[in-house]
Amino acid sequence: GNEPPEDPFYDPSYIPVGIDFVLDKAAAAGMPAVLLANFGSIGGPMDGSSAMARAIDERFGPGHPGRIFITGSSDDGGVANHAAGTISQGESIDLQINKNAGFLILDLWYADSDRL
Repeated sequence: GNEPPEDPFYDPSYIPVGIDFVLDKAAAAGMPAVLLANFGSIGGPMDGSSAMARAIDERFGPGHPGRIFITGSSDDGGVANHAAGTISQGESIDLQINKNAGFLILDLWYADSDRL
């Protein structure tokens, strides 16, 4: 048709809602559930502490027979997207980012007792 396309969106708070929909449908049909979801791999914590990771853990794994969750890992095409470093207390640094692509996300992680 002649309708303009909708703006794309990504809201991780919708993921548990979608997962629950699939699990509810599988339960109603008396069937197991396997979910395959690729969420990307370069944003947020990598230690399972994000709200999305906790929501997945609450619905799959031990204590949830008949449910399997599968996701891709590091689907960044071999691009060097991650770096790490340590800055000592009182130290200042200049951070140079050479990125030619039009899209950039920067996550800085620090202990909750530290200040930026």
